Amino acid sequence: MKKANNSAEEQIENITTEITKLISFLQTDKNNELNRRKLLILVGKRRMYLNYLKKNKTKDYFKIIKKLNIVG
Repeated sequence: MKKANNSAEEQIENITTEITKLISFLQTDKNNELNRRKLLILVGKRRMYLNYLKKNKTKDYFKIIKKLNIVG
């Protein structure tokens, strides 16, 4: 995951790719508590960015939800 000063949209995309990787890993190793915790933290961060977009940039919010196929 990139740690640059990106826009909220770019952060959401980066976090979503990381979440996808963790989900695929956890499907093979269901008992990995460390990665499960990391997944929950990333989902929370993504939700924070999505809430920001929904409040401040509604058009961008709906665009990124549709692009990444996220249930908002």
